[in-house]
Amino acid sequence: MFFRFGQFVRNRKSKPLILFASLCSIALLSLFPTFMHGQWRANGVAVCDTSVNSGFYMIPQIASDDSGGAYVCWRDVRNGNSDIYAQRIGPDGRTLWPKNGIPIVDDTGHQAFPRIISDGYGGAYVAWEDSRSLTSTHIYSQRINRYGESLWQVNGVRVAEVGGLFISLADDKRGGLLIAWNSFVGDSSDVHVQRLDSLGNRVWPDSGVRISNRPAFVSANDVAVIEDGRGGGFVAWSEGESTYEKVYTQRIDSVGKVLWSANGIEISDSVRSLHPVVSSDLNGGIIISWASLSRIPGSNDAFIFAQRICQNGEIRWAGGGILIGDARGGGARRHTPDNQGGVFIGHSRWIQHLDSSGTKAWPDEGAQFTDASTGFSESHQVRHPDGGIWNFWTDFATGTGTDPDIYAQRISITGIPLLGLRGKPLCDAGGIQQNPRAVSDGRGGAIVVWDDLRNSDYSAVYAGKIDSAGLITTVKDGNNGHAIPEGPYLHQNYPNPFNPETHIAFSLPQRTHVKLNVRNILGQEIVTLIDDTKDSGNHELLFRGEDLTSGVYFYRLVAGNSVITRKMLLIR
Repeated sequence: MFFRFGQFVRNRKSKPLILFASLCSIALLSLFPTFMHGQWRANGVAVCDTSVNSGFYMIPQIASDDSGGAYVCWRDVRNGNSDIYAQRIGPDGRTLWPKNGIPIVDDTGHQAFPRIISDGYGGAYVAWEDSRSLTSTHIYSQRINRYGESLWQVNGVRVAEVGGLFISLADDKRGGLLIAWNSFVGDSSDVHVQRLDSLGNRVWPDSGVRISNRPAFVSANDVAVIEDGRGGGFVAWSEGESTYEKVYTQRIDSVGKVLWSANGIEISDSVRSLHPVVSSDLNGGIIISWASLSRIPGSNDAFIFAQRICQNGEIRWAGGGILIGDARGGGARRHTPDNQGGVFIGHSRWIQHLDSSGTKAWPDEGAQFTDASTGFSESHQVRHPDGGIWNFWTDFATGTGTDPDIYAQRISITGIPLLGLRGKPLCDAGGIQQNPRAVSDGRGGAIVVWDDLRNSDYSAVYAGKIDSAGLITTVKDGNNGHAIPEGPYLHQNYPNPFNPETHIAFSLPQRTHVKLNVRNILGQEIVTLIDDTKDSGNHELLFRGEDLTSGVYFYRLVAGNSVITRKMLLIR
């Protein structure tokens, strides 16, 4: 159930609190036109650009707004200490809330390292590390709706009475939120999980559910949680000493009861295993991937493994899991469900597609998102609806090493890179751009947000959009919402080579008559695909070559006074 104004929220051991909104929904809707700023353009639009955030990264996070746009949150120092701010971006690139965002929390102390996910009702949940108590860092959370109203108590609710760091979030699929974190106790640390209902009340004990209480250490960012579809969830983590760490997993039911072995099920058999990431196998269980470091002192060898666990805790894949490949260079925490029971797992400059049986869909190491052997980091993946995957990363290979850019690549369902061997720059504005995070736009494209230091005096948050065909969205046409290029443009077909189908896309700056045909190597016209007037914006069609033989073909666009021809290759 969705609550907004005048609702009573009762936390355990606290008196009722009444939530007030500063403006009613109708008033906020009437103000939307005055709040809209910017629109998609080359090298991104400013989400927050205040000139007062200097000397640190804002580490923006992103979640879908379920309407083709996105929510973005970040840490912000405009008030002197570190607070959490947020902004909503529409599908056209316009920011829908006041310029430079609204405060999610601006309490005393420091609030940092936020996480955000969709709430399933058009709003979002945000959680962060909070030191307002001055004696310990606790986890706080807030729920916001599409108008930017906070639905829980001002400055958020404390998730548990024990402190903690390194948050992982999941929607409990019952209108509430699952939160897992690393809780430090003396020289060791534990894993805790809490469930909040739709009003921000604690469902489980005030200190959360303690998942592991070994006298060991849980490493930074080594806790991951997802829902089980029944109000409970699965947790994965690594713990041990710095030279002896193992990956474990546990399941908790809707009332907070631990269902598997005490302290979890060990799933890794190497001496240094860390950075677990988890997703559903769509059959009641989970798939976990993790990094396994070499046991040889001074060695940089690292590999990615994956394992599948049934809902009863049974380990499905033998031999200590499936070896995915090398983990050096590009970050290990890239794990994206394929919505078919399998998963895309990123490792170094490759992405591998693993199906539900543990079989690799792509040969060897997998598909390369870049042919650069070094100079890339901080990759983030988004599933494409055609069965492939997007990858976005910080690219140092094409710059000076101190001037990184944001790059994009799309890998087809067959493992072919569709945006060139090196990928395509999403932002190369100069200065530093890094820490990309992305969500689907619901149409096969993606919205990407990143840290931006194009002005070297301060930090900013920027966002960009890439559509399903790999077109970097620039300017919006007020009539139909499509991106307007500077002139007619014919894009490279994808996939290329193809067999027997391929997509052909073109862009128009204004409404004009278009002719698009396919010719053989002798220049003879084989088929006319379009001979009609088309509106401005992006256009795409599927070309089928079932009746053609293998070879080189050309597709030709005539739009106004422009004639553009590109080559494609059919391989039988």
